Amino acid sequence: QPYAEPQQPAEPQPYAQPQQPAYQQPQAYQQPPVYQQPPAYVQAPAPKVPGNGLGIAGLVLGIVGLVLSFCVPVLPVLICIVGVILSGVSMSKAKKAGMKNGMAVAGLVCSIIPLAISIISTILIFTGALAGFGALGSLDSYL
Repeated sequence: QPYAEPQQPAEPQPYAQPQQPAYQQPQAYQQPPVYQQPPAYVQAPAPKVPGNGLGIAGLVLGIVGLVLSFCVPVLPVLICIVGVILSGVSMSKAKKAGMKNGMAVAGLVCSIIPLAISIISTILIFTGALAGFGALGSLDSYL
């Protein structure tokens, strides 16, 4: 048979009475907790490198000398000599304090390179000019 006889539902169980909690006095209103600002983060200042200002000045003079060494041959020699001096003083001050001064090293490099370029170009210009004047002197005899 495709259909079975319906079964009688089981006897319902009596429900237990819910337990009521005993009445309690409402709690007094409590203030929400006061949150304080976290302490401010104080960053320790970076250690001051002695002579860092001189190193920066030497670097700036070296860069200016580098730019000018391709345009004007004599002026960068003076600028770069001052840059080398400032960078050297800055390096010695930093060494005495036991610190490294990268600006002074960069200033020294940026001052020495255009100094060499300027000296070489000045020598070439003056030797070329002297050779040119010598050649002109020999041309006077033909005129």
